[in-house]
Amino acid sequence: MLRAKYADTLSNIPLIKHGFFGKEGGESVSQFESLNVGLGRGDDDKIVMKNRAKISEYFGILPENMVIPKQIHSNFVEIVDNPLLHIECDSVITNTPNLLIGVTTADCVPILLCDVKQRYIAAIHSGWRGALLGVVENTLANLKKLGCRGDNIVAAIGPCIHQESFEVGSDVIDMVDKKYIDTRQHFDLLGYVRDKLIESGVLNSNISKIDIDTFKNNEYFSYRRANCRGCGVQFSGIMIV
Repeated sequence: MLRAKYADTLSNIPLIKHGFFGKEGGESVSQFESLNVGLGRGDDDKIVMKNRAKISEYFGILPENMVIPKQIHSNFVEIVDNPLLHIECDSVITNTPNLLIGVTTADCVPILLCDVKQRYIAAIHSGWRGALLGVVENTLANLKKLGCRGDNIVAAIGPCIHQESFEVGSDVIDMVDKKYIDTRQHFDLLGYVRDKLIESGVLNSNISKIDIDTFKNNEYFSYRRANCRGCGVQFSGIMIV
């Protein structure tokens, strides 16, 4: 049975449906057990599509009305109005009703956004590379070009790796403000993307998070916990109803 986590900030908006899913409720087996939604990761793609169909049914739409981009750890943003696009990016924006947009993660940060007045939504995949390249800032810049305002945008940060679990090397440390690196060389990716939301105009009071460390919680896929071997990914999505 599918189970999702819901953010307080988004749950109070009747305009949308959203959800942060974990591993449970799918049909994949072995290390992909069971709600793996990632294609081309070593799982049976037919089963992956069944898992995606379960999620679309959960949202009350057909599978073909689901947009999951091919993620490339970039700051690329795509604005979509139909589900037929094969896109490579790490952020998707739409104002089309009944079009489920989402991202996949296995330690990276999923972020869902909604402008309650302009009726736009966005889904962001932010690993450390995308975060440092500015995927959050670029998403907000694109929303503002569409007429959205930061103080009207509500944000939710989903399950992701937490600082205490995320040791990084000099390639990361040399690129970020040292306030995000602790004495053990652990990176606060969650804190970093939250600050980027605020710096881009989102009010702190309009941001909530699902306080789950994917590395420590076996109900979620974790690339690091799997030691980079054949790891599934979970889905986070949002839709205008």
